[in-house]
Amino acid sequence: MAVGGYIGKILFVNLTDSSITNLDTLDYIDYIGGKGMGLRIQWEFGNPEVEDGFDPRSLLMFMTGPLSGTPAPTNGRTLIAFKQAANFPKQWWSHSGMGGAWGPELKFAGFDGVVVTGASETPVYLWIHDGEVEIRDASRTWGQDTYATDDAIRKELGNDPGIRMVKIGPAGENMSRGACILTDVKHAAGQNGGGIMGSKKLKAIAVRGTGGVPVADLDTILAERKKHMAMVLGDSTREARAMGATYWPHYKAGSNCFGCDVAGCNSFLAPGMEARGGNYCGWYFSYTWARTVHEGKCTLKKTPYGDFYQDPPLEKISRISLF
Repeated sequence: MAVGGYIGKILFVNLTDSSITNLDTLDYIDYIGGKGMGLRIQWEFGNPEVEDGFDPRSLLMFMTGPLSGTPAPTNGRTLIAFKQAANFPKQWWSHSGMGGAWGPELKFAGFDGVVVTGASETPVYLWIHDGEVEIRDASRTWGQDTYATDDAIRKELGNDPGIRMVKIGPAGENMSRGACILTDVKHAAGQNGGGIMGSKKLKAIAVRGTGGVPVADLDTILAERKKHMAMVLGDSTREARAMGATYWPHYKAGSNCFGCDVAGCNSFLAPGMEARGGNYCGWYFSYTWARTVHEGKCTLKKTPYGDFYQDPPLEKISRISLF
């Protein structure tokens, strides 16, 4: 049953026998957020004999929170939880988060989370759309990087620009203990989730929905959103927002995480290169500035909200990091 902030269903997929069932979100509503729900589901369904995440019986969970997909500010986060395969000396339950718009789209498609267990014999991907779930063949994308995978699956599903995907590349397929799970072109969740996804032969999860998220008090959420926007549009971040249009030679704005007002994310195409890439808010506000400050090319500007570094002219930047 849907209640304020929750759709009411958590998808449970066993790739070993291709069974698809649902959990009732209300059974876990006291464990607020993706982390809390993930912990409770792990306690209930996790097999104590599982030593690490590469065991087919392990759980790989993609969880949202009650604000995901609502008008609340910065509501595009998704939590991915699993038992580690990279910790030493003991593999603990772990989690990582990613931005983008996959989590909200999952809720629009009718689910508050996805729990995956088991392992397929052949590469597969999940297609979740408006309450429907399919396990599809991914053999043609196995071995491809995340860009090619996104393009191929999107084409197979009709080139709908609203489709959101989480996926892995060759590192995840080969169960690298450092492999990430990626969504869009630059958002990622680390902590070895990509390797665990690869161990299950799960190449991607594509989601698309036309539904909405029920909200108990829309007026209050909209009022808080308005206050948040006024704050981030203040003097403290105005120049930071402008940097997105000047720092990278070629950029495409509007690729922020779902519901984010900061506008600190852009995708870019470097001159003379066909490789796509991106910079996100955390990297953008820390490492980029730290590097240029270290090179003596940024100036410190004091504001009532804190100290911020002003971007030098583009022609004075000696190098641009690509990743």
